[in-house]
Amino acid sequence: MSADNSYSVFTTSSEEKLDWKAALRLACKPLIAAGLLPDDYAAALIASVDKYGPHFLLAPGTALPCLAEGFIPATAPAVSVLRTQAPVVFDPDDSSCYADLFVVAVAPTVEEVRRLQAENWE
Repeated sequence: MSADNSYSVFTTSSEEKLDWKAALRLACKPLIAAGLLPDDYAAALIASVDKYGPHFLLAPGTALPCLAEGFIPATAPAVSVLRTQAPVVFDPDDSSCYADLFVVAVAPTVEEVRRLQAENWE
């Protein structure tokens, strides 16, 4: 038996100077529009960064924002990439800025769902 390891990739670009919240909303937009993530995913991601700070440097200039707590499953695996002309700053006290933001929609397997459910009941 072979597993289907396919996933969708969405790319978006922006020439506007975006604050980090607008950048996260724009990066999530294709995944939400495709029905892969719920409408409130971008708000949950923003709340996570507000609470825990930006902790997702993937490579210089590239960020992979993710939820620091909780799990919001996708209906299917996918990746959204946002490339900005003007780098996005998450923390004015940090010199880091990002031109590429990746949002990954994770669709768990049945086994992973069972494990997560079991962990929540312990």
